[in-house]
Amino acid sequence: MAAVWQFLEGGSRCPAELEAAHAVERYGAQPIYGRTLTMTEARRLAVAIDIETAYKARKQAENIAEWAKKHPESNDLLIRAMRCAHGE
Repeated sequence: MAAVWQFLEGGSRCPAELEAAHAVERYGAQPIYGRTLTMTEARRLAVAIDIETAYKARKQAENIAEWAKKHPESNDLLIRAMRCAHGE
């Protein structure tokens, strides 16, 4: 969570979770991992994508406060990611 936030904020290296999530989205889990993902792995990848999606959507919003009001779950996820990145 923290690594994804830091990357989206301008970090230089794409975190493994996000890189793997994009590869699994594109090719499927079997070719990437050689097996079915565990629930924990699938959730970790899904959260990475959710953070990226929410971050990009919020960045495109004309009014961040309005966006946050319309998308409370995405906003909460971004707040949690930001707090993790800052050690809270």
